[in-house]
Order: sequence, then C-alpha cells, then structure tokens
Amino acid sequence: VTQGKQTHQIPVYDHTMEYDPIDCGIGGDYHRRFSQFAFAGDQVRVDIKVGLDFGTYSVFPSAKKFKSEFKDGVISVFLDEPAYFGIRLDDDDNSIISVFADLPEYPADIPSKNDANVIYVDGIYETDNGLLITDKPDTTVYIAPGAVLKARVKLSGANSKVIGRGIILDPFSDFYNYDITLDAPLSKDTKLCTVSGENGLFDGPVLVDARGFNLITSSKGVTVRNYKALSTMMCSDGITSMGTDHLYENCWIYV
Repeated sequence: VTQGKQTHQIPVYDHTMEYDPIDCGIGGDYHRRFSQFAFAGDQVRVDIKVGLDFGTYSVFPSAKKFKSEFKDGVISVFLDEPAYFGIRLDDDDNSIISVFADLPEYPADIPSKNDANVIYVDGIYETDNGLLITDKPDTTVYIAPGAVLKARVKLSGANSKVIGRGIILDPFSDFYNYDITLDAPLSKDTKLCTVSGENGLFDGPVLVDARGFNLITSSKGVTVRNYKALSTMMCSDGITSMGTDHLYENCWIYV
C-alpha cells in the first residue's frame, strides 16, 4: 500500500478448506483471503502481486467504479477514501481477495485497558470454554489491530460494544474433522457474535471461520458498522436481525 512517498507491506490472511463441503462433485469456493489497513488523507495505491496466469480480472463492487490497472504481474487499485473491495480473477470465486481499508483509529476511539468495563484483546485471547459471555451493561470488547479473539462472544447488557480492527475466530471451527454433534453442548451459543442489549454497537472486527451464525443482533437500537464476515463453512450465515430500529452500514459478507 503506497500513499505519497510511504509504502507499507500488508499481510494477507487466507483460510483454505481442503475438501468438498457438500461432497457431491460440484465443488465450492474454498478460500477466504483478506488484507486490511487504515488511512486518511491523500489517495492510496493498493498493489496486489498475482502469482499465476489469468485472462481477466474484476474489482468489485462494480457500482463503486474503482480505478485499477494491471502491469508486470501486479493489479493496482486506487482509493481516494477508505472502502472495501474485492478482486476476482477469471470470474473464479476461489481467486477472490477481499481488501478492507478503514478510517484510522484515533486515541479517543480506543478504550483504556484499566477500565473495569473493558475487555481489551491484544495478541491472542482465548477462554477455557471457548465462550465470552456477559450481561453486564456498558461492557466494551475491544480487539486491537492484528489481535485474535478466539471465542464466541455474547453481550446482552445495554449499551455494550464490540469494536476494534482485529479478528474474532470461531474456536470450534475444525474444518478438517467437522462433526455437527460437537455443537450439542453449545446449543444456546452457536453464534460467533451476539449483540443483544439495547443500544448495542458492533464496529470494525472481522468474523472468521464461523461454523454457525456469524452475527446476531436483537432487542432495540443496535448499530452495526464496518462489519466483515468470511467463512467457508456451509452452515454459516451473515447477519440475523431479531429486533427493531437497527442500523447496518458498510458491511462485507462473504459466507
């Protein structure tokens, strides 16, 4: 990613499922590649080096008319403002890479680690049973950029938040030994993230590899912004809304 005279290399996450999800010979889309960064100000150029031969590529959603070019094995996409986009080669979904460019986090956006109502995730955070559940109001789960929360999250207190730029990774997503009976003890908590308190907020994190519903919102006045979900599991879903006065904006759902 280049802005002015500054260039930064950004890592790419890729989960690959190595078997036919429905085992009937028609195949499936197995890859969930994504990369993310934040910027403000001048235009940026996103250069994506392609390591295989292809005939055509597309940048989507097409309605946003992203400017792009291809030269010397590199696809370049130009962004004048933060946006989410994908690139597909030869109309093949297995080739897709999703790119998430967000506005920067500013100091006022980041809660204090010392706040008793804050669960601050930095690095890899796991729980003993794979669940992070609280009904305490005004709770904030903050997932820092690059951090991984390996737990299913359920916030039912009013004014609770799930925010940040890190990943929520389903701790029960063993794609190579999938067994639906493993969900039996979790029948009430088979959602990767639930925001069910009034005036709740989800803003920013990426939900990855859910082996159930990705995001459930309920009660009244929940806001979902800058939400990304990527999953190859056949039983995954994007957003389930079971309340009133909900707002969803700038969401990228590939499940």
